[in-house]
Amino acid sequence: MKILVAEDEALLLKTMAIKLGREGYEVVTCNNGIDALQQITDANPDLVITDMNLPGADGLTIVKTAIEAQKQVMVLSGMTQAGHVQTALDLGACDFLEKPFSLQELTKRVAALVTK
Repeated sequence: MKILVAEDEALLLKTMAIKLGREGYEVVTCNNGIDALQQITDANPDLVITDMNLPGADGLTIVKTAIEAQKQVMVLSGMTQAGHVQTALDLGACDFLEKPFSLQELTKRVAALVTK
């Protein structure tokens, strides 16, 4: 399974990529919304994990694009604005993980999405 992770916090992005890679997933990373939108097409991931607040293009744009491309989407956010998260879920995102989160929780939720 190929996972696209879009996150602008460099340390978190690297940590997530390492952990998911150790779990056996092929991981493609990007640190801005423009690259994320391009990688949805170029990398053809099975799952997109995106932060809601990225430079270049916001998380809702990424969610819309991924859903239109028939990809599963998990949203990450430290924002307390429930409206953005609810909108992402209404658009078709299948999960939401609030920052900060544990890597165990991330891999547990990714595994649950894989088995759906």
